[in-house]
Amino acid sequence: MNPLFIRILEILLVPYVHKETIWAIAPLIFALIMLQMYFGKYKTEQLGWNTAFGNTISLMWVTAILLKYLRDSYGLLNAWQTSGLKGYFVIIIGLGLLTLILAIFNFNHLIPKKFAFLISSSLPTNGLAYFIIVIVIGKIPLDRLTFWATLIIFIFLAIVFGLYRKSITPLKSELPTIKKHEEEKEKLIKKIKRKIKYFFNKKIKESPIKFFKKGF
Repeated sequence: MNPLFIRILEILLVPYVHKETIWAIAPLIFALIMLQMYFGKYKTEQLGWNTAFGNTISLMWVTAILLKYLRDSYGLLNAWQTSGLKGYFVIIIGLGLLTLILAIFNFNHLIPKKFAFLISSSLPTNGLAYFIIVIVIGKIPLDRLTFWATLIIFIFLAIVFGLYRKSITPLKSELPTIKKHEEEKEKLIKKIKRKIKYFFNKKIKESPIKFFKKGF
């Protein structure tokens, strides 16, 4: 059997093997599904700075839970000094630092809004929390195989939840706004296509040698 497929199964089956993870994972999954349902129902609503800030802050309790797990199971000092556990300790600390940095950025609006709302939405934050919980408690090896396995699972979930949101019927009151957004999106796509067509027709076809000498 393919090693990557086996690693994917290992990550997904951690809650079944390690029942103690369910107490931390179940609320994450419930919150993720409900938020996807909400934004599927209210398609014109956008994530706000306050929600983005709240989502990042919620990762702090995941950090606390995992630090408590290491302390109760091995002792924090022992976990840091043991080569087989040090990587997991570093990941937990990294999660805490990332949470703090994102919280500061979102609190002070220091990064572009669209980017902030993207990385602080429910799927990235809850997904990150899930992966770190199962990797640490399930003692999933910290290698390249785990990286690709988590990436594949995340992409799969993003596609599934994207289709799930689209399948939900929006409120009738939102239909005019949705139609307006779709029309604006179509206009933007047409504008980009015209610019690309102009670029190739005028800049490349007329003088390709001169174009490439200028370095695009």
